[in-house]
Amino acid sequence: MSIFKNKFVQLILFVSFGIILLYLVYLNQKNLHIANCIAQNGPDADCGYFEKIKSDLRQAKLVWVLASLVIFMISNIIRALRWNMLFKTLNYSVNVWNSFFSIMLGYMVNLGLPRAGEVAKIAALSRNENIPLEEVTGTLVVDRTMDFICLFLMMVIGISFEYNAIVGFIQNNASLPSWLLWLPIIPILGFLWFLRIRKSSKLKIIQKINGFYEGFSAGIMSVFRMKNKGLFILYSILIWFCYYLMTYIVFFSYEPTADLSPMAGLVVFVFGALGMVIPSPGGAGTYHYLISKGLELYGVTDGFVFANIIFIPIQVLCNIGFGLLAYIVLPILNKDDPTDSQDSA
Repeated sequence: MSIFKNKFVQLILFVSFGIILLYLVYLNQKNLHIANCIAQNGPDADCGYFEKIKSDLRQAKLVWVLASLVIFMISNIIRALRWNMLFKTLNYSVNVWNSFFSIMLGYMVNLGLPRAGEVAKIAALSRNENIPLEEVTGTLVVDRTMDFICLFLMMVIGISFEYNAIVGFIQNNASLPSWLLWLPIIPILGFLWFLRIRKSSKLKIIQKINGFYEGFSAGIMSVFRMKNKGLFILYSILIWFCYYLMTYIVFFSYEPTADLSPMAGLVVFVFGALGMVIPSPGGAGTYHYLISKGLELYGVTDGFVFANIIFIPIQVLCNIGFGLLAYIVLPILNKDDPTDSQDSA
């Protein structure tokens, strides 16, 4: 019972955190809207922000939002196929629909408890495919390693092509002391120091970081030992290209973003992806805030509406809908007694 209470308290805390964060972003955008509205139309103008949000959402072109939803589902099917490739290296043949619906189940759980979706996903697949939990967990290390690499590469590409826009925004919105220019050097020096002492240090924090580092390194090396590593890398590229495309094509549904370039779409996508990485329920609040900041680079002052055009259909409606469907479909797919899926040698 105490475990249930702890989980329940965690759920309430994380959901409350997401709601508060979302409200703070809304409040900030509301204040900016009212200030701009009064400056342009005078103090007697009707500057209701909530009404503006409803009006903008109604005017959004649904065809682009639906296209984004289709691309999102395609990315999840590719992710399931990529995940199954990892099981093949362990001599398991996994039903792709078990992988797909386990992924969707994980997305839904993440809306309540950030990162708990990963546990739900691997537990569902382990149970339905009769694969030891630790082996399923091992595949997740490789899976997340590739995601980290892809996100990092997209960040590098976005910053490289939109460097002037990013630097210009920083210069116009903040007065940075010159010593901050040295900050990028600090992580490099810290990493070199860690490599030198990681095996000899007795500090628990260093040992934990070293465990993560070794798991990360093993994940990368396992990809290069795969028979079809080219296909695995291609799947990884396609997954993240779909993620980018999901954001960019929604630009066309919202008038203030309709004329932005594909490279602007990449930068805004990276901002949003970082918002999803920060632990909040489904990215609520953090996603909205960083999407808004990304769009500010290109003069779009109300990114909160745009963020909701993506967030509500995909993170809320789609993930909850397919997550609930997974609860129904997974028992049907696996209604027979589970048998050992390990291939005979």
